[in-house]
Amino acid sequence: MCKYNIKPNYITFTNMILIMIMLISFHYKINKYYLLGMMILYHIIDCLDGSVARQCKKQSYTGLILDHISDGLCWFMYIFIAYISIKNHKTLHIYTNFYLIIATLLYLSFWCFFYFRNFQN
Repeated sequence: MCKYNIKPNYITFTNMILIMIMLISFHYKINKYYLLGMMILYHIIDCLDGSVARQCKKQSYTGLILDHISDGLCWFMYIFIAYISIKNHKTLHIYTNFYLIIATLLYLSFWCFFYFRNFQN
């Protein structure tokens, strides 16, 4: 990958654009398998940007922050899609809100853990 001079931050920006495309696709009720494929592609690309940064020795604080923003947007998208799905289908399960809150808290706790682990003095 290093020989192609691909910048990891560009990969992260591509991921952010993919999130926006997924939200638009969900809004316009695109085929659910197409949306699922984009979600899988998102996670593959999310793993790829960090690997490229480490392999090509292009790690940066900006890249770390962009990656966290991208991950946060992804979690927001998942919660938004779950909320809209529940609202539209009127199939609110008693534990659904609980799971969404737990997923959000887990994400925030992992984000704080990795942030402070990487940048402690």
